[in-house]
Amino acid sequence: MSNTPDIRFLSLQIQFQKLIIEPLLSVRETITQTSNNQEPIVVVLDALDECGSPINRRNLLAVLADETAAIPSFLRIVITSRPESDIRALFNHRKHILHQELGTSSASNTADILRYFRHHVKEIHEANDYLQPNWPGEDMIQELVKQASGLFIWATTAWAFIRAGHFPQKRLDMLLKGQTSRSTEAALDALYRTALESAGNWDDEDFADHFRMIMGVVLAAKNPLSFTAIDQLLDLSPDEPSIHTISRLGCVLSHNPYVRVLHPSFADFLSSPSRCGRKIWHIDSVLFNHRLTMQCLDRLDKFLHRNICRMSLSADLEDEMLPEDVTYACVSFVDHVCSVIEVNGSSILERLDSFLGRHLLHWFEAMSIVGRSRQMITLLKQLSVWSNSTEHPVLELIMDAQLFAQTFSVPIEQHPLLVYSAALPFTPTSSTLYRKFHNTKDIPFVAGGFLEKWAPQILLMTGHMKGVNAAAFSADGTRIVSGSDDYTVQVWNASLGTPAIPPLLGHECCVRSVAFSADGTRIVSGSYDKTIRVWNALSGVEVCLPLQGHTDWVMSVAFSPEGTQIVSGSIDKTVRVWEVSSGAQVIPPLTGHSDFVWSVAFCPDKTHVISGSYDHTIRMWNIFSGVQVMLPLQHEGPVLSVAFSADGDRIVSGSADRTVRVWDVLSGTQVLLLKGHTDVVSAVAFSPDGTRIVSGSHDQTIRIWGALDGQTFPPLKGRDPHIFSVTFSPDGTRIVSGSGNIEVWDVLLATQPMPARPGHTYSVRSLVFSPDGTRIVSCSDDSIIRVWDVSSGAEALPPLQGHTDWVMSVAFSYDGTRIVSGSADKTILVWDALTGARVGLPLRGHTGWVLSAAFSPDGARIVSGSHDQTVRVWDALLGIEVLPPLTGHGHSARQVAFTPCGTRIVSGCDETKAIRVWDATSGANILSPTRGLLCRSWSDRFSHGNRLQHVYRSLKFDLPWQSTDSSNQVSHRAIYLTDNGWLLNLYGNGTVGLLPGTLARDSSCYATFGDTFAVGLKNGRLIIMHFPLSYITSSETRPVTGKKRIN
Repeated sequence: MSNTPDIRFLSLQIQFQKLIIEPLLSVRETITQTSNNQEPIVVVLDALDECGSPINRRNLLAVLADETAAIPSFLRIVITSRPESDIRALFNHRKHILHQELGTSSASNTADILRYFRHHVKEIHEANDYLQPNWPGEDMIQELVKQASGLFIWATTAWAFIRAGHFPQKRLDMLLKGQTSRSTEAALDALYRTALESAGNWDDEDFADHFRMIMGVVLAAKNPLSFTAIDQLLDLSPDEPSIHTISRLGCVLSHNPYVRVLHPSFADFLSSPSRCGRKIWHIDSVLFNHRLTMQCLDRLDKFLHRNICRMSLSADLEDEMLPEDVTYACVSFVDHVCSVIEVNGSSILERLDSFLGRHLLHWFEAMSIVGRSRQMITLLKQLSVWSNSTEHPVLELIMDAQLFAQTFSVPIEQHPLLVYSAALPFTPTSSTLYRKFHNTKDIPFVAGGFLEKWAPQILLMTGHMKGVNAAAFSADGTRIVSGSDDYTVQVWNASLGTPAIPPLLGHECCVRSVAFSADGTRIVSGSYDKTIRVWNALSGVEVCLPLQGHTDWVMSVAFSPEGTQIVSGSIDKTVRVWEVSSGAQVIPPLTGHSDFVWSVAFCPDKTHVISGSYDHTIRMWNIFSGVQVMLPLQHEGPVLSVAFSADGDRIVSGSADRTVRVWDVLSGTQVLLLKGHTDVVSAVAFSPDGTRIVSGSHDQTIRIWGALDGQTFPPLKGRDPHIFSVTFSPDGTRIVSGSGNIEVWDVLLATQPMPARPGHTYSVRSLVFSPDGTRIVSCSDDSIIRVWDVSSGAEALPPLQGHTDWVMSVAFSYDGTRIVSGSADKTILVWDALTGARVGLPLRGHTGWVLSAAFSPDGARIVSGSHDQTVRVWDALLGIEVLPPLTGHGHSARQVAFTPCGTRIVSGCDETKAIRVWDATSGANILSPTRGLLCRSWSDRFSHGNRLQHVYRSLKFDLPWQSTDSSNQVSHRAIYLTDNGWLLNLYGNGTVGLLPGTLARDSSCYATFGDTFAVGLKNGRLIIMHFPLSYITSSETRPVTGKKRIN
């Protein structure tokens, strides 16, 4: 379990493999050697028929039917069950399963029941010493055996009924009086009727109603509940506890600690009006499921609210718990809702709409507290499927909630309160969820909104240590396999984005290609180590020796449709076909390409393969004869990816000539030429229905095309520069791409236009607030400077253009009227901050990139630091140097600033991790280098409160001089970003939030002004977050003694 920490989220197949099969196999040899041919170990699985409904136990039965074949011979499993049809059907034709019908009327069964009664008679004698020694007599015992009709459940229930009576003989007479039927069901029914008749006064309406309420919950509940939880769900008063009635039903119910029927036959009895015979006993499953649904929602309505457990973001979840009934309601109410028959009726939909409209986010919080937040993804999907047949407005909220659960699964799992501070602020502003729940009074918000619509990227998997070369879905869409430059193959849960099993280790170099077999049981991988490996997809164990034969890197591998063969392509210019079972090559290597074979694929007809090569051609081969079956198809550059359509009629190819082409297999003609990528097309695939094509390119984009007409859709921009792999999910609703990481995209969202967002086109280098905090200036590798309105997040001025290379640094003058910028073009420019117009000529003199620039407090001078290892001081109006270059760092002067008094200049150097202090008038070095204070690469400036504020990966420290002007002090609510994404109130020591997803890792610089936080991203985006005063001073952000978020 330590190797597979998310085992509880994985399929039963994988759980059975990891927790049972693999441990047994690991000790097989030891046990075999020490057992000395003793009898095998026997494990009994009793009452399999009680493991849920046929639908609920379907997966369990499949695992027991199929996976038990791998159990070592020293272990045997005995499964007992009633002969239910679904159990019979799955077990009947398995060679490793022996069937044995156990008739209830057998002599051995009757003898066992007789022994049971004789044994328990002794207990009655011990508890009632007034009884005659031979009580109740052999005739009575034999009559009980006869009445049992071979059913042990009758015997145990009957004896519990007798033992519970004050006078055992009276109970015995009641049980035997008038019983004439010998049928199994009739015998049980008569017993249950007798037990119920003696349980209480059924003419008492209070007792009858109590019984029906309690049994309704017991039978409808998805999991057994304690009597305390039942009291809460039924909202019973302390004067009418459920245990008072439950204790009267001890012969049919247990309650230690959970209340459950002793045998499912009693539930069957109560659920059938013809069997139970009395209306007051009948439990209508539909009615009581509906009631329990409402009771769960009522209970949650009363209990849920924001910050249920009075937590703080400053401390991780520790021992916080929710009451049992609330936990049950949170986890199970969706199952109850989806079991309600009247899906198109108004009552349940209106009730659901009312509940979700008030408590959706509170429900997310509660599920995080109980450690089930990722289950929200499947619960909401289940709810959306159930409600999809209606046009009720609640469906929109459910669909939003499903995307919310998937998009923000990581932060919500990390801390319950991040629902409000890390998820909701970044939810699309046009979504029903955002419009219903977000407010700016006590919830942080992004100026202008983070997104207008849901982004198509719905999952990001970040477990590989190096780049991902290949990714593919399993045939059922539940798993994703990936191969990486870190030499590993990994298998992922496709819904949750978590590893399904530990990494598959064995390759000795980069893994270039991976694929699942059609039945999902095996994985094939090809590597730069020249080998092909085949793995058990459930256990991660290699199923055969590495396939060896290629003399150079293996670039591509694929299974045949039935999974018995593998095709591979290599840098050695050959295509090879292998038999999986033997590892042997089916035919001699297929030769004909004059350069590297980069991609291969099997035809759905199982008789042909295609290959794409660096020689600019695509070739098709007959795998039996090895003969090429058509003339090569020609690109104008190396062919890097090829794939068949599902019907085998078309081929799609991607090339270094930047095109995607579609070919007709029969004629060998090109039917579509798709242009749009601006760099190498490295991956292509058809959708399962053949109507769309997906392509990935080194231009950092993924494109979706109409496979019939070439229709284009907005390109998807990946996180990393090069896309190496793309493919559709089996149902065509998702795309997985491999690059630096693995990304999963929603096809429906990807084919809808996304509103354009203002911002830089490349990484944001530096950003700074204006002195009054109303504006931000930012600069970027796109050579542009932008000025933003802090309140709205909109651009306050047209882009400031003038630099011809990356802009490395920007700063406002102290009065906020001017902006200074330094660039990799070696110049410094000054701008009017109100109009965006250039002021004066460029300041020239540096012989290297200008890394930092800042105004003096009076605005008369500018100081700059450069890659040329100098610090220079300029007259801000004349544009001339007023001092000789200040030298001494010996390396790049990365940060420069004037002190608030304007008499000194401070400069910092990354390489030496030191700062120097200079006299601003003479240029003299007045303080020996102070080392150890600088530890990262920043663009820095002095704030107006005498602290050097590092705008990139912020770090703060006090300097020897301090202004006494209180108006210049840094706000005590200044916000600091840790390396792992937490947002801290630097002076209050509390935690105010977390940047969700990859925003923290993708951040390039940030700045803070009071309760406003701005971060620049590597993709050019600028995000401005506002933290309301009521929120930042609330208990949710309070510091916790002994707890501190650190990097």
